[in-house]
Amino acid sequence: MKIAYILDDKAALAALARAPEVMTRNLEDGLDRAAHEAEDEMRIAASEHDVFGRLKESVEIRQDAPLNRFITPTANYASYVEDGTGPAVGRARYFPNPDKLRDFIQQSPAVRGFGWAKAGSAKRGGQELEVWFRSRALARSIYMKGTQPHPFVAPTAVKMRSRFFALMGDAAQRGVNEVMA
Repeated sequence: MKIAYILDDKAALAALARAPEVMTRNLEDGLDRAAHEAEDEMRIAASEHDVFGRLKESVEIRQDAPLNRFITPTANYASYVEDGTGPAVGRARYFPNPDKLRDFIQQSPAVRGFGWAKAGSAKRGGQELEVWFRSRALARSIYMKGTQPHPFVAPTAVKMRSRFFALMGDAAQRGVNEVMA
């Protein structure tokens, strides 16, 4: 989702024509503040369905051009969390990589359901086999049912829209005040 701020105030346009570097600096500051607030909000929204925190930590701000910020999660599975997968959202079935799911299950005691026994013991071997079977069962479940969407990007954009306009308006006014002083 894209949010654009169009500078259309006569005083701000006059200040931009008179001292573009001052106005650009103030607008960049306002945009940086808005981007950081949106990043924080997106991380909070992402953490609701993020077992390990990787999705939350993958949210970053990129500056593609002057007066342009792009806030996005970079985790390779972010779109699956945002949009859901397979039959759960009316799409074709797919079979996820069970070895990637095994890594997920191994890392989380809450998902795994047990603590690890001593490495090399017979009990540990049984636990590793259990994790292997669970990863295949989870892959089959995802294949059969899909996953429900848990949107966090679009709701963040909707929530931060008014705050973005307020911050950019304040930044434009600071620039006008500085130029006209």
